[in-house]
Amino acid sequence: MKRLALSVFITLFVPGYSLWAQEDPFVVRLKEKLTAFYENRLPVKLHLFFNQPAYYPGDTAYFHLSFLSAQGLRGIGGRQILQVALLDDKNTPVIRQQVLIRDGFGYNQLVIPRSLPPGMYTVTAYSHWMKDYDRSLFCQTLLPVVTEKSLAGKQAYATAFYPEGGSLIQQVSNKVVMTGKPGAPYAIVTSSGGTVTTCTPDSTGLGVFFLAPQPNESYTAVGNTGTRSALPASTTTGVNMLLTRVGAEASVRIILQAGQHTFAVGDARAYLVISAQGHAYYSAAIQFGEGRSGMVMIPANNLPAGIVRATLFRPDGTALAERLFFVDEAAPVQITSTFDKDVYNTREKVTVKLHVADQAGVTKTKLRVAVYQNDLFPPAATPRIHPLLVSGNLPYEAYAPVLTSTPPVFDNFLITQQDKLFSWADVWNIANTPANYSFSTSLRFAGRAYFRDSSKALPDSTRITFFLEKDVMTYSIYVNKDGRFGFPLLNDFIGDDRVYYRADVKGVTVKDVVVAMSLEEAAPPAADNRTVYQETAAPSSYGAFAAQKQIIDQAYGFLKHTQQQNYEKINPHAFLEEEIFGPDVTVNLRDYLLFPDMEETLREIIPFVQHRWHNKQHVVRVFLPDLDALGKESPVYIIDGVLTDNTDYFMSLKPEDVATIKVVCSTDKLRPFGNIGKSGMVLVETTIPGNAANVPIPANTIKVQGITPAKPLLTGADAKATQRYPQVMSALYWNPDITTDDAGNVTLSFYTPDNTGEYSIRIDGITYSGKPVSALEKFNVRYQPGPMGRR
Repeated sequence: MKRLALSVFITLFVPGYSLWAQEDPFVVRLKEKLTAFYENRLPVKLHLFFNQPAYYPGDTAYFHLSFLSAQGLRGIGGRQILQVALLDDKNTPVIRQQVLIRDGFGYNQLVIPRSLPPGMYTVTAYSHWMKDYDRSLFCQTLLPVVTEKSLAGKQAYATAFYPEGGSLIQQVSNKVVMTGKPGAPYAIVTSSGGTVTTCTPDSTGLGVFFLAPQPNESYTAVGNTGTRSALPASTTTGVNMLLTRVGAEASVRIILQAGQHTFAVGDARAYLVISAQGHAYYSAAIQFGEGRSGMVMIPANNLPAGIVRATLFRPDGTALAERLFFVDEAAPVQITSTFDKDVYNTREKVTVKLHVADQAGVTKTKLRVAVYQNDLFPPAATPRIHPLLVSGNLPYEAYAPVLTSTPPVFDNFLITQQDKLFSWADVWNIANTPANYSFSTSLRFAGRAYFRDSSKALPDSTRITFFLEKDVMTYSIYVNKDGRFGFPLLNDFIGDDRVYYRADVKGVTVKDVVVAMSLEEAAPPAADNRTVYQETAAPSSYGAFAAQKQIIDQAYGFLKHTQQQNYEKINPHAFLEEEIFGPDVTVNLRDYLLFPDMEETLREIIPFVQHRWHNKQHVVRVFLPDLDALGKESPVYIIDGVLTDNTDYFMSLKPEDVATIKVVCSTDKLRPFGNIGKSGMVLVETTIPGNAANVPIPANTIKVQGITPAKPLLTGADAKATQRYPQVMSALYWNPDITTDDAGNVTLSFYTPDNTGEYSIRIDGITYSGKPVSALEKFNVRYQPGPMGRR
């Protein structure tokens, strides 16, 4: 074989500086383009870690989120708001949440609805920043929900062919990876029916064969059932790329074979670039010789761990060949666990010491630890590759099934993939690919306002005022010509809230307006070969356990959690009144002789509020003393903490059921409410139990979602609980916020429950030097009789 002529040099790039004083102009231009492209497109990775393998309807699924820069795996600084959703098998959101994390790390939970049918669900998480990339890169993980029966998946295996490097080059030996049904033999035949070679996909659905296509010939894969799948057409323009690992340090050997018509005479120059995480690490300027083939050796010891690209360019930046390969961590981080005992009794303290060892760097580590009863769940293989090393480059549904595979199988899998992080066309034409999204550091309202009857957009001179009822915040914004609006909120609010809105043009209220809030795109595109999960005839151990636990909790719950009645009356408007430093008028109706209806009560007792009849309709106005005038419209009523504009309901209240009526009418106190409070506010507190549910909700009210609050962590069984009441739990311990000392040490302790069996301790984390780490340890719990069980 005639060797390549490496006409200039091979260059090693280290981000921040170069080991060479002078670089090829092509390489300089590529690096400049990459730098410019990623200046506003920082590659990021998101990782979800759950506290147990499966859940039952009504369970709480605790999770941890890591939001990291792709280079160095460092936490994204400051506060970030991430979108988290639970999707069903049709990619429809069942739950949507907004989760606040800080400096790249945070935790929260999904409360699985009791009515949720069993099945395989998908949890997605993303930041707005990630919407500038391929949306199949949104963080995803499967979440099984089981009841009486187990789940099993049936994957659809499409037959497809992937020549290494991207092209099937004529008259050279091409490595081809095919996907197909595992164990099904295929014959690769010519157009005349002659068999050239055979291939049988392995258990992952991947098979490999070599093919040297001949001119004017086509090839087909024929299955044992007679199915026929055409191979890609061969070509004489392009370069075949064969990548292998050699040597003790696993250097990368790349053999290149160019097609006959790839280069023009006298212009056989190309550039091999090795890139990862938005940086070029190596380059080779290559002059192809007469034989159009040769070999390049590249040391891998300075490449970052994870997905790496090898791309061969023409001088004009066109990619001739490309493939992905994986670089293992040179010095993997290890976690060792030391238990204080071999076996534990029920309700006994467990103490375990964790030690993180990193031969190459810092051992201080951020960890999350989950402890659950292992024998309730189906056995699962431990991934050989941490998801953080491949997420952000490839879709979850592509890489998840092969994380446990051997290095050769995973390498073949990568031949079938393209890096979704960016395309070289986008890099070279950066002016045509603007960045449209930013990091989400605050809650945001966005949507469209239109007329209810015609659906026409409101004119751009229209102002909309929003009032958050629980958070007591008011925002005013003008819509654009399409009736659309968008603005960040000044403060976070926790949980759900109702938003009352009004539209006006130059102070005149616009009626029959509808505001539709934009919903986040929770679902990434579904894969064509998506695995379909169904219940089987086999019983689910965890489903049976969870059903029994619910019965036990119901049977003993009233004894373990005796409720004490609290008769203290809570002012439903306390927060609002605090914000405005108290109402202008407070009337306690118990201080007065009660009148038979609200009409007489307003006339005789309540100052600044006037009532009259007009066309047989109630009309209520608040006198505004600072303006020396009545409000032009009805006031806003807040009754038992619920905002309404229904005057008829307010007037229908019986004075005997009303505790207090408070009036807000001064300009200074109404100003914070903008257009909504311009005609005054009336606060009513009744004595009717649960009356908030009876207050009519205005049509111009929408429900919005704020930050989901995190629930308390799981700390194990209660050591002080009486032996009379069982403590049964599958999820025993959950701590997503553990930091070791500088030497990598930390000690955990918790108490075992009453259910015996094998327990798993799953550990996931990342060192301060940016290396992901995971481990799985086990211990056993045996029965220890309590006082009533001893003889």
